[in-house]
Amino acid sequence: MENTGNQSIAITSRKVGLKKFFDCLYYEIIKHNLKIVMVRNFEFLPQQNIARDIDLIIRETDLDVWLLCLNKICTELSVHCKVKKISSYCINMIIEGVDDKNNDLQLDLNYRFNWRGIDFYSTEQLYQESIAYGSTYINVAGSGVRCFITLCHSYLYGGFLPRKYISVFRNLAGDLKELEKFNELSDHLLGKWARKNLWKRLYSENFYVPRWLANIHRIGIFVHGFYRKPRYTTMSLLESYKTPRIKVGL
Repeated sequence: MENTGNQSIAITSRKVGLKKFFDCLYYEIIKHNLKIVMVRNFEFLPQQNIARDIDLIIRETDLDVWLLCLNKICTELSVHCKVKKISSYCINMIIEGVDDKNNDLQLDLNYRFNWRGIDFYSTEQLYQESIAYGSTYINVAGSGVRCFITLCHSYLYGGFLPRKYISVFRNLAGDLKELEKFNELSDHLLGKWARKNLWKRLYSENFYVPRWLANIHRIGIFVHGFYRKPRYTTMSLLESYKTPRIKVGL
């Protein structure tokens, strides 16, 4: 495995179909009793990627195994994998030679649901409760959990409501069980007032959330988390500024 300034995994380049890449990835990870888990943009995979990138959810304890599997199939398929960024919760990659956007596949390994010391969900729990989507090998959880995680990613990390997923959120109203799950998770994290405020905006014609309001909500989340678990939240906050130690040489 190469260790360059760009942090790469395998070498050379020939166009490989998206489905072939995912088929090879699937057959490699099942040897390690792993599975492909997603929360959004999975509906047409592995044949077609409808998003800018593909977000895979993995358990933190499986990170090194996933990287080994990716290294192996990239080598076998003669495609080139570059690590763009390593953060405290995700590894962003570009796999050159896979037939996706501009002949590149942007792949994110999300291994922790944590924002500034606040755990908004558990990758382990999501992994356990996810089941196969239709007849594919893509595994997903219920729509209530998926919507909650999608909301957290956009609202906590970016301070905005995700415009392209508005219809997905609104469709929750048609499934009482999943809506209750979404409300339960949101109430625990945001509080009922903030959740109801956001829900009204999701259903309004203009669902824009002012930056100042998003910041008030996010500060409230942090204060609430610190009040409940001061030591854990403080230590987790410090950890959120560190990059993980990866045993696999990238």
